[in-house]
Amino acid sequence: MNTLMTNRPERVELSGWEYAKSTLDKCLTPADSQNLEWHPATVPGTVASELLRGQSINYDSVLPLDDDDFWYRGKVVLPTDMPGSVQLHLDGLATFAEVWLDDKLVLRTDNMFCAHVLDVSKHVQEAGVEHFLSIRFCGLSPFLAQKHPRAKWRTAFVQHRNLRFVRTSLVGRTPGISPQIPVVGPWRPVYFELRQAPSLSVTRLNAMLVENIGVIDVELSVRGTEGLEAGDRLSLRCGDCTTELTLESTMDEVLIASGRLEIDKPELWWPHTHGAPHTYDIAIDGTVGGRDVSHNHKGIGFRTIEFKDPFAICVNGLEIFCRGACWRPIDFLSMNPDPDEMRRVLDLAVDAGMNMLRITGETAYETDTFYSLCDELGIMVWQDFMFARLDYPVEDENFLSSITIEAAQLLRRLSTHPCLTMLCGNTEVAQTAALLGLDKEKWSNRWFDQSLPSLCQELLPAVPYWRSSPDGGDMPFYTDEGASHYFGVGAYRQELADAVVNAPVFASECLAFGIPRLGSLDKSIDVQAQVSTPADANASWSFGDVTEYYALQRFGSDLTEMKESNIDRYHLLCGIAVGEVMYDVQSQWRRKGIACNGALHIALNDAADGNGWGLLDSRGNPKAPYFFLKRAWKPLALMIVDQGVNGLKLVVHNDRPEEFVGTLKLSFCRLDGVVVHGGELDLTLAARSTLELSAEHVIGHFMDSSYTYRFGARAFDYIIGELAGAQGDLVGETFVLSDESLILPAQKIELEVDVIEQKNGSLHLELLASRFVQSLTLESDGFNVSDNCFHLAPNRPKTIQAIPSRSAGKFQLTARGSNMNNSVVAPASIATRRIQVSG
Repeated sequence: MNTLMTNRPERVELSGWEYAKSTLDKCLTPADSQNLEWHPATVPGTVASELLRGQSINYDSVLPLDDDDFWYRGKVVLPTDMPGSVQLHLDGLATFAEVWLDDKLVLRTDNMFCAHVLDVSKHVQEAGVEHFLSIRFCGLSPFLAQKHPRAKWRTAFVQHRNLRFVRTSLVGRTPGISPQIPVVGPWRPVYFELRQAPSLSVTRLNAMLVENIGVIDVELSVRGTEGLEAGDRLSLRCGDCTTELTLESTMDEVLIASGRLEIDKPELWWPHTHGAPHTYDIAIDGTVGGRDVSHNHKGIGFRTIEFKDPFAICVNGLEIFCRGACWRPIDFLSMNPDPDEMRRVLDLAVDAGMNMLRITGETAYETDTFYSLCDELGIMVWQDFMFARLDYPVEDENFLSSITIEAAQLLRRLSTHPCLTMLCGNTEVAQTAALLGLDKEKWSNRWFDQSLPSLCQELLPAVPYWRSSPDGGDMPFYTDEGASHYFGVGAYRQELADAVVNAPVFASECLAFGIPRLGSLDKSIDVQAQVSTPADANASWSFGDVTEYYALQRFGSDLTEMKESNIDRYHLLCGIAVGEVMYDVQSQWRRKGIACNGALHIALNDAADGNGWGLLDSRGNPKAPYFFLKRAWKPLALMIVDQGVNGLKLVVHNDRPEEFVGTLKLSFCRLDGVVVHGGELDLTLAARSTLELSAEHVIGHFMDSSYTYRFGARAFDYIIGELAGAQGDLVGETFVLSDESLILPAQKIELEVDVIEQKNGSLHLELLASRFVQSLTLESDGFNVSDNCFHLAPNRPKTIQAIPSRSAGKFQLTARGSNMNNSVVAPASIATRRIQVSG
């Protein structure tokens, strides 16, 4: 929830935060730690973010933190006019931690995912005095070295088998998958809260849609009263609708307020691809104990989520093709991203047509800001609980109690977020057991099968629960049932046909490649560190090898020599090859005739510098495949798919809630831009629908568009499909190159760029080429372009936007195409609007 406490509690931050390193178990109290070497610290944050501040990390980076203790300390002066109670909030401590307020131990915790609220009023009775908070983070090595009950299986995917007993993130603890830098420290906020009496807490707040009626169900507890008094009243208001809450007094003089507000035919929350993500604000106000109290809550939404076999997600009764990626922490070291940066990254996801992000079980639960932004932007969230690949000791009562509190806290925190679409018990627990040959009854346990789904049903009944990702078929990783992780094309080096024949019903992870970032490598530093790639544990290959395999298929053996002679061009072509493969796969999976209901790329963003899985690099900048998937995932999209003897199919998707009226144009062209054949037709496409047409239907006669029959030489080099709106505005464009044109010979091509500065600081770029440019790539430090890595037809102007970032300086554009002799650089000055460059 955005805020659960009411009656205007005053938040008081600590200052002067410091951290220090200590030998294991040497300093056991704050007094023992006084002589340590203390350094300034940022809270929330982690030890790694302090030790590696400003440094570059890659997939080979290692920072062992389990063999030492780390202390944090901060101070606070509370006001002299303190109200009735003082609470200490500790929203997340990683992982074995002891908390001292002045010289008193007030908390021991062993679960980094649990938040703690402590009433410390008695410890800070003297106002105006400086108080010290000290936190000892104990190294995990002694615990991990202890003998523990044997697991049903072992996995090489985590650093230590005994991590199954520890409630900590596997970020930094999965060899080969991420830098070996674990999360240690106060990774979530630590603060005091001064609370007046009466003090209100929202204990339940749910928004539901029941037969076109929006229902808000709320329950509050009111403390610090002398029982129910005449004149006590609370009301719940949403828009023009208001209802009085029922007040009841309990034995311990706590008031319970509850009620239900109904709104007839409310505006619905939709994923942004299919409608507007409408949300409502609510207010609770009234008088208790003669004092006015109020609470405002922003961003509740009304929608229905239904799950259909074999695996489909329906929102408001409509089956949604879910597309997006798995979300990784965008600040890998601190685990606390800047809210503005988080919004920027989520905006990139929206711009790419993503409507779902999945938080996987080896990462961490996200901040409230993340879920609120997803509410606002219309991004569905698939939420895994933080369990991955291990056989967890759920038979241990203390462990079970801890994870029950953890799960309940999360469910209550997320109960008002309409973005929440799927709850999943774990990541790859069932798959890990199955791959080791264990019997089916050992793939799971009573926590994932019974206790956790029951808790979800109790606290969040409107959101479906799925046991594990992947899971559902005879084998958890089979693609024909349930949710699967599809890596046939990608890690397992299958041809594109495998993605069609074995199309996943729902790919909750897919398409893993080591993807180079856009831009040249810095030759002044270690090149190998800049191209490090993830690799599965004990595998003889890396995901960089996978990328090279598909790039060689696309661009031929010359690529191998290029790796030594021109590594920047090699990486550019590798990124383009991966983008083309992903586009081909996703354009097939999105078709109605393919039984695929969703596809989530394995990672939205990289955790470190190098060629990671992410569509964005570690600085949040798009890589080449991002732009290819943006074309495949647009709400209004035109695609051309090769059907062999059935020719080319033009597929038009209109996910939007409005009917599309426009024209569809198809042109068969030579490289010099001459149109050999073509056709055009008027098109009306209903809202939230898809249309498929053959190329011959558009041009009116047989053309051998896929060049399958081969009754003579091919008369064209490429095909361009264009989708225009009713006013003639181009809303969709797609290309198909002939087999002979997969990599065109390099030549000199003139390129004109019109640069027009807009009032908001962005730049309007119009590009015009004298000949066909293959995979034109644009680079401009400090500016993000709206499209990239695209084909540019000759004598057809293309318009894109260049948006400055906070670090933007003078505009300078570098353009390079796969078939251009060399890159070209446009001058930094834009005083002359037209820049004519050639390469």
